[in-house]
Amino acid sequence: MQDRYIKKIDFVFFNERKIRQAVFEWREGVIRPEVKGGNKISDPTAVKAIKNLTLLPSASIAGISLQYPETWLVVIDKTYNWCKRQSKLLFESVRKKYLGDNYKRICIDLHISPTTFNNCINRARMYAALQAAQLHLIYVD
Repeated sequence: MQDRYIKKIDFVFFNERKIRQAVFEWREGVIRPEVKGGNKISDPTAVKAIKNLTLLPSASIAGISLQYPETWLVVIDKTYNWCKRQSKLLFESVRKKYLGDNYKRICIDLHISPTTFNNCINRARMYAALQAAQLHLIYVD
């Protein structure tokens, strides 16, 4: 069961750019709710306000429907900020992994063992899982 959460967290982190793009398109894209004022004329100011107040309920990322993508971005940002506060090594390990670098290359570049690398990734995953649970994105039985 834990693997399911790890896979979800990995999916979200690996697809961070796609998620940010989907949210950007939602906020700035051509899809706009129609809001009419009292005189039945479309109100562009109200349309923009509603877009800015409404969270994107879901997005298709790599063919998979991701619920609450904007909230997942909060998890990503909090996790990276936490990693930075812990150590540069932790942050660099996690960032490089989720940018798609090969773990062997990361270990060589950062002068760390595969065990240290795995420990860094597991710590970040655990923190992300805690944030996701706190934001009701995942549930622990």
